[in-house]
Amino acid sequence: MLLIISPAKSLDFSSISNDQSTIPVFFDKADALAHKLQKKSAASLQKLFHVSEDIARLNYDRYQNWNAKTISEIGKKAINAFSGHVYQRMDVDSLSESEIEYAHRHLRILSGMYGLLKPTDLIFPHRLEMGTKWPVTKKNLYGYWSKLVTREVNKTLEAMETDKLINLASAEYFKVLDKKVIKGRIINIEFKERREAGKLVTISIFAKQARGSMCRYAFQNKVTHPEELMGFDADGYMYNHQSSNADTWVFTRD
Repeated sequence: MLLIISPAKSLDFSSISNDQSTIPVFFDKADALAHKLQKKSAASLQKLFHVSEDIARLNYDRYQNWNAKTISEIGKKAINAFSGHVYQRMDVDSLSESEIEYAHRHLRILSGMYGLLKPTDLIFPHRLEMGTKWPVTKKNLYGYWSKLVTREVNKTLEAMETDKLINLASAEYFKVLDKKVIKGRIINIEFKERREAGKLVTISIFAKQARGSMCRYAFQNKVTHPEELMGFDADGYMYNHQSSNADTWVFTRD
C-alpha cells in the first residue's frame, strides 16, 4: 500500500536534518526549473505565484541562492521541512524509529518543484505549486511532470509488490498522475463535516489536518491493507459506509 500526499507551502528550515537522507529522483529536473526561475525578477515571481511582495522577494532570494552542489550540506529532508497542516498532524518528531521507517517505505509526496519525493529526500526552500500557470513546457507543470511522476509511482508500486494507491493528496496535486496508466487500484479518501440538515461538506483546513492524522495512524499501526484504514477514528472522524463507494472512502464527523 502506497500513500500519496501533497506538499505544503509552509517550510521550516530553522534546523537541518540531513542524516540518512536521499536525493530526489528528479533532482535534475527540479534544478532545471530553478534555473528558469532564477532568471525572473521578484516582480515577475509575484505575478507568477500570485503572492504578496514580501513572499515574492523571499522566493526570489531562495532561487538566487539555489545551488545544486550544496543540496547534501544545506538541504533538509522533505518530511521534516514541510510544516503545513498535514505535516503538523503527522508530528514526525514524536514517531518511533520503526514508525518513521514505515513512513519512508509507504509514503510519497507530490511536488510542483520536485515531481515526486520520498520522505527522506533533501529539498531546498522553494515555492512552486503544481497548479501554477507557467508554460514551462508547451503546456504547464502538469505537462512537465505527468509522465515522469506516473512512471515513478508505477515503479514504486511494483517494487513494493502492491497495487493499492491511497490518495490523500489535494485535487490540484493528484491531477498530475495519469490515472489511466497507474497500475493499481486508486482509493480516494475524503473528510467531511456534518452541517445543518445533515449536509456533508469539505472544509479545506480540516481536511488537511485529517490527512495528516490518517498518515500518522497508518505509520503507528503499520497498515498494510487499505481496509485497515477504515478503523481510523482520530479527531472525531469515522468511516461513513453509506457515503462511500469502492473508489472513494468518506470519513465524517459531526
